Amino acid sequence: ILKALELINDTTMGSQKKEWLVYLLECSDKSLYCGVTNNIQTRLEKHNCGTASKYTRSRRPVSCVAKSPLLTKKEAFQLEYQTKRLSKKDKINFVSNAGRTNNKGR
Repeated sequence: ILKALELINDTTMGSQKKEWLVYLLECSDKSLYCGVTNNIQTRLEKHNCGTASKYTRSRRPVSCVAKSPLLTKKEAFQLEYQTKRLSKKDKINFVSNAGRTNNKGR
């Protein structure tokens, strides 16, 4: 987990645009869905229309409960991978605080 945050905080990414984010949705059955997008509003609309994923199609309506700050595409997919490995109770806090910590090695 800390390695993912260190990658996000690493300034060597240079000129890559930070226009991607990781989001967590809470479904109608209280389960969480984690995804990556570069347009959260459109993606949320697609989830609620049933056209974004098989998982959320049968669990509508969904609402966004957490999103990361803007990241590069690579950083976003790394964070998504790390998030999916966490317990449900840790996911929201982890995504919400991604990229906002300087506690390397802690």
